[in-house]
Amino acid sequence: MTGSLVGWQDGDTTRGTLNIIKTCAVTIFACTWTVQHLNVPAAHDGEWRKFFRACKWMLVTILLPELILTHAILELILAVRNMQDMEEAIQLDGSRREIGVKYPTWWVALRARMRRIYSLHRDEEEGRGVRLASTSPTAHTWTLTHAYFANMGGLVYASSPESAEHPLTGMHLARFLDAFQFPELTEAEIKDRSKTDGFVRLFSVLQISYLMLSLIIRRAQGLPVSQLEVLTLAFAVCGVVTYITCWYKPKDVGVPLYVGKAREGSRVQALKAFDSFWRLLSNDIGKHQDHLYRVPNDNVPIQDAGYTHFATYLLAFVSALFSSLHAIAWNFDFPTETERTIWHICTILTILIPPFGLLGIPLSQTTWREGNPREFLYASIRVLRELAWVLDEPEERQEVNNARRMLEAVHDLRDAADRPIKHLYKDLLWPSTGGCKHGRKLRQNMLDLVEKKAPFQDRPHLDLPPGYSRHLRQLLCLMDGQGPYKMVEKVARTNVFPRRALPTAFNRWFLYIFMGSYCLARLVLVAVGISSLRAMPEGVYAATWADYIPAI
Repeated sequence: MTGSLVGWQDGDTTRGTLNIIKTCAVTIFACTWTVQHLNVPAAHDGEWRKFFRACKWMLVTILLPELILTHAILELILAVRNMQDMEEAIQLDGSRREIGVKYPTWWVALRARMRRIYSLHRDEEEGRGVRLASTSPTAHTWTLTHAYFANMGGLVYASSPESAEHPLTGMHLARFLDAFQFPELTEAEIKDRSKTDGFVRLFSVLQISYLMLSLIIRRAQGLPVSQLEVLTLAFAVCGVVTYITCWYKPKDVGVPLYVGKAREGSRVQALKAFDSFWRLLSNDIGKHQDHLYRVPNDNVPIQDAGYTHFATYLLAFVSALFSSLHAIAWNFDFPTETERTIWHICTILTILIPPFGLLGIPLSQTTWREGNPREFLYASIRVLRELAWVLDEPEERQEVNNARRMLEAVHDLRDAADRPIKHLYKDLLWPSTGGCKHGRKLRQNMLDLVEKKAPFQDRPHLDLPPGYSRHLRQLLCLMDGQGPYKMVEKVARTNVFPRRALPTAFNRWFLYIFMGSYCLARLVLVAVGISSLRAMPEGVYAATWADYIPAI
């Protein structure tokens, strides 16, 4: 201990304990409730469901504010990527000159700066960026706000008059630009749909910044602060950065804009537009939805299947950085030495658990080779050839032959490692988006033929690689979206399958244990921060001029 400690202070003439608690509570509320920028709900979502969804994310923000910040950064990356996709789509389609892409000024300046640093096509690209940012298109302008609005489910379409509405993300709109009437929606109209305007956001940021200013002034004057204020400071830093990152994203949009049906003759495929943050971490097992009615609130950019998603590394870095702010109170006065020790231990745990835990997740999702991809692909071609011989329906036989030809084309091409080139099997064997009417039935026929089940029990035995039947059954389940997320999205490919993975329970328990340990350490820090208010250094209650600034 470095000085005398005092108990509860009423704060009639000085800064009181209740004043500290109120300031921290308001700041935490601003960082957990008002900072939320949830995606557009589904049309059938009721008010209670939307309310409980907001409460759920508020709880997540209280326990894991760095997760919300990381997701905000990833959403910004996703929106910028969409603007680039839209720009490329407009350039490829010379007939859509009425559409222009307008980047934010800060992005144009940043892009120009980076290109000057790396000297990559400086003159040509900088001129192109300034032109796109400053030119006023004749009819439609696609801005960062438009990209956010589309990616959060603000645009919906129906593939047919009797079908349900599905989100039209920015990636879908750019990919199928000719299939839809371009949305008649200005940036001002999107902001009008948002429940929070720029003034409210600025006001919230100022309220969050109030605590930060107060602590900076106290530090400059050599006055101590409470542990609870240090905890709240970490929330405030996350809150301010999250608000800045989400500045262009509409907030609390309740109803999407219906853009109509796709134009007659156009084929809009249900392409995957985003990954799920939770599924990336949990390797979630189960049925994966191809047709969503809303964009989930954990959407993140898609990354190449051969690598661990960079969201994992970003979250590990942000979590460690956020937790390191708790070390500000390392040498503070505590009521007891036990509480000081607990604070030190929990601070270290909250700094170390996220990097080690998150970087351990890719190891828990490790897969390893269980067969030769080339042999499996060739055996599948032989099975399809045999299946085409025994089918009676000409239409089914034609579909089997089409699938066989696609596999043969993939088999004849090689990558640098002499493996078949990379393709998802679900895109080759009767894909649901390819107009195949009998895909599910033909997949089952393929398995029944290999296992000699009716009506193929009398067919001659096929000389197939060992374990082929088991691998084929596994592949068909993965193609149907049943299995660990990484296996479904990254392993059921022509260049790597067949492979095995650790039991999914291992991944889940690893995730639950490290997340539970981290949240427990965070809650202990909060408990120590609150309990320390019973005995604070006297200087904690000395007022500064910042305490007289009006605040909520």
